Amino acid sequence: MSPIFQNKKNVKSITEEKSSQWFSVIFATIILLGNFSITVLEIFGIGYLLLSFPIAAFIGYYNPIGKVLKSNFLNNFDKTYNSISLEATKMSKKKDLTSKEVDKRVNELVTESFDYEEVLDVIGFVEDTLNHKSYLKKKVKYVVPDAKVTLKAGEILYFRTHTIWAQGSPDNNVVKDIGYFYLSNKRFIFIGEYNSHSITLSRIVNFEIGDNYALICKTAGKNEIFEINKLESLSYLKFLYEKLKWKNF
Repeated sequence: MSPIFQNKKNVKSITEEKSSQWFSVIFATIILLGNFSITVLEIFGIGYLLLSFPIAAFIGYYNPIGKVLKSNFLNNFDKTYNSISLEATKMSKKKDLTSKEVDKRVNELVTESFDYEEVLDVIGFVEDTLNHKSYLKKKVKYVVPDAKVTLKAGEILYFRTHTIWAQGSPDNNVVKDIGYFYLSNKRFIFIGEYNSHSITLSRIVNFEIGDNYALICKTAGKNEIFEINKLESLSYLKFLYEKLKWKNF
């Protein structure tokens, strides 16, 4: 799953769970108040009194209703994300789709958890990943259009994916943000939720690819780590960097 949407999934699931916390507290309170009702005690007996306290504590603290809502949300989120990914794979095989046909398919995938722009974002991530594998096999580079990036004069984008940005070393780092990662003929670019920056290729003294990350060591400042879980994307990124770096020196 895209790290951007993995993060959205985690955040929204927590919100979903917390949304029912007040209901659980009220329900637990009602159970406790039953201890002061003679009618309730007459019907259920002393056993009710003994069990009501641990039951109320469990409901009020553990929030089982919220846990169920969270579980349902996670299942629905995964199901929808997988449906969008599957549709994106199908669409990537049909090069003659019109913009109207694409718009129709995107609208059909919109749900409460995924709005129109988010569906497009997932489709773009999946298609980019598929393209990375195909382009690497052909040993070619293609232009990647993206309105999020303000290009400099003569700058061309060749790579795009979703990533987790961290600083430090692969074994000891601090996560800074989650967002979009690009490589152009001039620089690496990161556009996150809270921070955006770029690294010109001439400032890079070492570029290393690991199993699930790209490590960029600069002439000054902390090392930059970009977590990318798709091996084909990492391999293609390495291919592009090695192809582009010599044109900048």
